[in-house]
Amino acid sequence: MDVRDQLQRCAEVVWHHINHVLGIKISLSSVDRILQRYGRCLKHRKKRQKYKGIRRPDIRMAGDLVEIDTIHLYNPISKTKRYIYTVIDVYSRMAYAKAYDEIRPGLALRTILEAQNYMGIRFKTVQSDNGSGFSSYFEDRLTSQGISIRHTRLERPNDNDHIEMFNRTLQEECTGSYFVRSVSLATLNSRINKYLDYYNYQRIHLGISYRTPAEMLQRW
Repeated sequence: MDVRDQLQRCAEVVWHHINHVLGIKISLSSVDRILQRYGRCLKHRKKRQKYKGIRRPDIRMAGDLVEIDTIHLYNPISKTKRYIYTVIDVYSRMAYAKAYDEIRPGLALRTILEAQNYMGIRFKTVQSDNGSGFSSYFEDRLTSQGISIRHTRLERPNDNDHIEMFNRTLQEECTGSYFVRSVSLATLNSRINKYLDYYNYQRIHLGISYRTPAEMLQRW
């Protein structure tokens, strides 16, 4: 009890001090039982983190919410990766993608600005996960462009469902899940660009009433 009063720590720390500092052998269960008997057991419970970002906006027009993510293409022989930054406008489902040999915030920013130019719409809010590729640099630069940034909420896997669905479709219909070193980065991006023309202008989407993303933008 004296050790507990001195350290003001939980049973595990008290047990460690008694065994390794004082040299007295005692089991953790005994320490825990004694502290509970005298009402001195300190239990630490982690507080659930609260989401501190901006609320998910109402999606009424193109650009209200744009999701960004990355696909990691792995080469099992060389054990190296290529990275595809993907972007989708939630309202219209218009998508954009660009492949790189590395991953960093500056490339994420470049992709967002290229996507905005490609789609011809003004992005209001961009949503990303909490990965290192979307760091404070990425946020600050977007803010300077007048674009709000929000991160997906903890334990809310559906927050990024539109971009994750596009990622699966892109891999199934265009890039595959692995990359071949003989295929250059330029060739891969050429394939992606051709697929984007098909995806945005010809491929109908059930989620937007059998329209294409381009038709949704014209409708808007």
